Amino acid sequence: MNDPCATIATMVRNESRVYPQPTNIELFAEFKDIQLIHASTDARYLYSNLYMDEDYARSLVEWEEVEREENP
Repeated sequence: MNDPCATIATMVRNESRVYPQPTNIELFAEFKDIQLIHASTDARYLYSNLYMDEDYARSLVEWEEVEREENP
């Protein structure tokens, strides 16, 4: 499987089905470059600080969550 989103979804589904237990988002804290960021809409996004800084990530999140709809 070469789709990171599908890999995460499969893992969460397996944890729920097999054990059953929810998957703690802190599991992803093992990857030190992966950071959680909140938009002003309270939407949550992840980004890698290996490739972008927090200010740039925040501006992209705000564009996606707020500004894109306001600027068609």
